[in-house]
Amino acid sequence: MEDDRRLFHNAALRKRRKDVTEHADVPRRTGSSSRDDVEHVLDAESPAAVKGVQYPFAVGERVLIMGNKRTPEKFVGKEAVITLQCLNGWYLVKALDSGESTRLQYRSLRKLLEPQTLARMQGLVSLRD
Repeated sequence: MEDDRRLFHNAALRKRRKDVTEHADVPRRTGSSSRDDVEHVLDAESPAAVKGVQYPFAVGERVLIMGNKRTPEKFVGKEAVITLQCLNGWYLVKALDSGESTRLQYRSLRKLLEPQTLARMQGLVSLRD
C-alpha cells in the first residue's frame, strides 16, 4: 500500500516537472499578481529554480581558463575543451596544448568564440569602419 502511494507521488512529481519545463518557454502574463510571482519563485521543485545559471557550458565546448584561487597556475590562460559536466557548477576540462585534465569551477572559465563567429564579427567591424 505504501509503495503504491510512493509510486503515485513520484509519478505526480515527474508529471509536474514535465509540465513546468514545457511551459517555461511561454512568455509570462503581464497582468499576473505579485502573489503568483512569489509562489513561482518559492517553488523548489521547479528545475529552473534548482539549475539556475551554474551550468553555462556544454560538453565539447571550447573555453579559456581564466582561473580563480582554486585553479592551478599552469592552467591559467590556456584553451581547453569541456569533457564532463560535474556537480554544483564544476567541469572536467582538458587543456588543448598539454592534454592534461583538471576539474574547474564555471566561474574560472570563459567561452571562446568559434572561428566562424569570430570571422563574422571581424567582418562586421570592418564594415563599420
